[in-house]
Amino acid sequence: MVNQLTNESKPTSNFGSRLKSARHAKGLTIDEASGELNILKRYLQAFEEEDFAAMPKFAFAKGFIINYAKYLGLDAVDIALTFEKAYPSTLRQIKVSDIKAPLVPMGTLQRGRSKVRINPALIFGAAALIVLVFVLLKVVSNAIKDNKPSPQQHSSVMTQNDQAVGAAITTDMATLEVRSKGDVHVLITDAAGNVLLQGDQPRGNYTLQGVTPIKVKIDDPAQVDLNFNGEAVKLGEYVKDGKASLTLQ
Repeated sequence: MVNQLTNESKPTSNFGSRLKSARHAKGLTIDEASGELNILKRYLQAFEEEDFAAMPKFAFAKGFIINYAKYLGLDAVDIALTFEKAYPSTLRQIKVSDIKAPLVPMGTLQRGRSKVRINPALIFGAAALIVLVFVLLKVVSNAIKDNKPSPQQHSSVMTQNDQAVGAAITTDMATLEVRSKGDVHVLITDAAGNVLLQGDQPRGNYTLQGVTPIKVKIDDPAQVDLNFNGEAVKLGEYVKDGKASLTLQ
C-alpha cells in the first residue's frame, strides 16, 4: 500500500505547508506542539509533510488536523476541507483479497440417494411431546395472567437513575474545550451526573462532551480558557473570591 501511494501522483494541496508556516510564525517546535495537543510528534510531522502513509486512519487524522489548525490560529474548516480533497482514495479502500473468508471447506460432499426409513413409534412420540409442551405453555400463560398486578398497583415513582437517563434523552449533547495554561484544579460535571474532568490538571488542551447543562468550577480561572460549542466563554463574569463557578447550556 505504501509503495502504491508513493508511485501515484499526489493531489495538489497546501495544508501541510500552511500548518508548518503557522507553527514557525508562533516560534513553536514540533515537540512543543505535540506536548500541548497530546498528539504524537510523528503525526504532526506527517501532517506538515503531507505524508499520508504515515498518518493515522482518516477519521482520526481529520480530527487531529482540526485541533492542530485551531491551536495554530488557522481556519480549521478550510484546512479540513483541503485535507479531505488531498487524501488519497486508495487509503480509504479495503481490498477484497485482504478479507479472510469466514468458511473453510472441510471435506467433500457425498452425493447420492440414501434410503430413509421412518419409525412410526418415533412419529407418535414426537406428536405426544408437542401436545405436552402446548399444554404446559397454556398452563403457564394462565398463571401469569392471574398473577399480573392491576394498573393501580404499578408504581410510578422514578428512581434517580431513571431521571438521569430521561434527562440524557430529552437534552442535547454539548462540546466543551478546556485549555489549561498551568496547573489548575477543576470540577466539570454534566446533567447525567457524569464527571467529565476532575482534580488538578496540568497544562494542556482537553475536549469534553456531555449532556447539558454542564456545571464548571475552576479554582484559578486566570489559568483556563473555555470554548462551549465553539464559542469562547468569558470566565471573568463568573469569578467570585478568586474562583469561577458557572453553568453552561
